[in-house]
Amino acid sequence: MLILLSLGLWKFTEKIEAKFVGVYMKTARFEFKIDKAANCIFVRHFGLVDLASILDRGSAIFNHADYQSGLNRITDFTGVETKLSSEDIRLITDKISLRKTESGNYREAVIVDNLLGYGLVRIFNSLSSLNENEYEIFSTEDGDVSFKVKNWLNLDSSFLFPGFLSVK
Repeated sequence: MLILLSLGLWKFTEKIEAKFVGVYMKTARFEFKIDKAANCIFVRHFGLVDLASILDRGSAIFNHADYQSGLNRITDFTGVETKLSSEDIRLITDKISLRKTESGNYREAVIVDNLLGYGLVRIFNSLSSLNENEYEIFSTEDGDVSFKVKNWLNLDSSFLFPGFLSVK
């Protein structure tokens, strides 16, 4: 697996049963929507979040027909169980660095609902300090996450998030 990652190749770690509806994709472990008009990819994880689910989600988005460079991201990790080691997070940041040319620069708002999620994203931020993307953590405990995320990503205040996100 490490060799595949270092070569920039993706390996699907499980059979993904996907449902495509327009620019939506939903599996048992994640759902996403690409909204080019909003310049954003909206992502929600379900159940167990581990290295496999993160890599599978990244590959599904990157290989989606509507994917384009420079799209901002909102990633919702609320209500999940997290099983990521610091080494897993390092592998994820290495993968992002390898895909820099294809991904372009973007901002990613990460929504969490517990201290473990917050801490893991902080580790990710510290390991990602050399890449040019910007990451911001938003905790559901801090109140009006919707307003803060919209403001940070320069989305209109009347913008409606996809229904699968925990923020409305």
